[in-house]
Amino acid sequence: GVNPGPVAVIGFYIISGYVISYILDYRIKGKILKSFYAERFFRIYPQFLFHLIVSVMFILLTGHTIGMTETLPDWKSIATNLFLFPLQFKAFSGYLYSILYVPTSWSLSLEISFYLVAPIILKFRFLDLVAATSFGIFALAIFDFLPPSAHAYSYATIFGTLHFFILGTWLQRKQTKKIGIWVGAMILTSLAITFWGSWRPPHLDEVIIGGLFGILIIKFLAGYKNQHFKPIDDFLGRLSYPVFLNHFLFIWTFEWLDFPVQAFNIQIAILTMSWIFAWIAYRLVETPIDGFRRSLRFTGKV
Repeated sequence: GVNPGPVAVIGFYIISGYVISYILDYRIKGKILKSFYAERFFRIYPQFLFHLIVSVMFILLTGHTIGMTETLPDWKSIATNLFLFPLQFKAFSGYLYSILYVPTSWSLSLEISFYLVAPIILKFRFLDLVAATSFGIFALAIFDFLPPSAHAYSYATIFGTLHFFILGTWLQRKQTKKIGIWVGAMILTSLAITFWGSWRPPHLDEVIIGGLFGILIIKFLAGYKNQHFKPIDDFLGRLSYPVFLNHFLFIWTFEWLDFPVQAFNIQIAILTMSWIFAWIAYRLVETPIDGFRRSLRFTGKV
């Protein structure tokens, strides 16, 4: 069946490209990039740091480890996590894979890579060339021409995924022709790999579905004008990031307590605990700095 995780990740890349291009096009005044980088830092890092501390404490207290946390926390592994950027290269390093104490943090690492290049590539005319190059790397990867794996370049690092972020930018800028070219190229690539032979890379179906899902959800939300649900939308939006960071922690907790985490009632319990803890994390971590962070979108002062 289809794994919803990669579908959500690809959709997240596209939504991120949409949001970041909107911020850079309309919200950051005076072309002062330090405002952009500071705003992104205060959006991403405090919650990540909080959840990293909680996860490390859980692992040290319980000794509960799985593949992504096989290496018990020490100064080196914690410092690597704090730096965050290298974690997207987990497909190239067994060590990096074994120290993902916040397992979703590898995609944050990839997200940060996009933040670093976005003010450059989104403001200049070679954006289409960058998108084409990234898509070319993606295609070479899924045809298994790039070691160590198709997964490494087509899903887990910035090189073959940057075109998904740029797709979000095209959606924000309503560049319909370019979106159509991307959809056509993705369909042709999928058909080609189907007839290539027995090889079919992992997550390819999810990546394609995630791309189409990202387009549809942005089209729907961008055209949705009903303000009655805005408070609910804002509330869920605030909690979605800490849920993204904490859900593995509650899976581990229920595993450690010997509950069958595949059972429907246990999954509901995990989801409930994840949202409750997300609310607590938001109140503790984001609420004190949220006003300051948002003000950075409109000023060059940091």
